[in-house]
Amino acid sequence: LLTNFDLALRKTLAQGQLATLHMVGENVDFTITVFNQGSIPATNITVTDYIPVQLQLNDPSWTSLAGNRASISVPGPLAPGVSIELPIRLRLVQAFGGTVINSAEISSASDENGDPIRDKDSDPDAIPENDGGPVDDAIDNQGQDEDDADFAGVSVAVGIPSLNLFGLLALLVGLLGLGARRLTRTGA
Repeated sequence: LLTNFDLALRKTLAQGQLATLHMVGENVDFTITVFNQGSIPATNITVTDYIPVQLQLNDPSWTSLAGNRASISVPGPLAPGVSIELPIRLRLVQAFGGTVINSAEISSASDENGDPIRDKDSDPDAIPENDGGPVDDAIDNQGQDEDDADFAGVSVAVGIPSLNLFGLLALLVGLLGLGARRLTRTGA
C-alpha cells in the first residue's frame, strides 16, 4: 500500500483586512490555510509564524515563542483533500513606511497514528531559511519553493495621517475663535 503524506500551506491577508496600516497599535489579520494534498490523514500539525519586528502577536489562540515566533497546533485528523483555516492577528508596534512581510511554515506533523512521517515534497521544520525561493501563495512546489511555507505582506504608511476635513475645520474655527478673543481683550 503506497502512502502519500503531503501538506501545504498558504498565507494571505484575511478577507476584509485593509492592505495598508496607518497607526501604531493597529491590528492586521492573516489567514493561514493548511491543505492535506496527500492520501492519508494528518495529525499533530504545528504551524510556526515568523513575526517581523514591526509586528507583535495579538492573538490568544497562538502561543508566543522566543525569537519573535508564534505557534499553533492542530490535533487533527486532517483528512486527504481537506483544508483548515488558521486565523492569526498581529499588531503594528513600530512606525515606518514600507511593506512588512510575514511568513509561516508547517513545522511538524504526524500520520494518523501520531507517528512522524516524511512529507512528499517539503521539510516541515521551524527554519525559515531553508524553504527555497518563495513563490507567494504557491502550493505546488513551483521552482525551489517548498509548499509548506508561505508569506504575505501588508503596507505601512505611518506618519501619513488620514485627512479628516471636519476635524480640521473644527480645529481652524477653534484657533480663529481663540485668536479673535485675544485680539478683543488686548484691544479693549
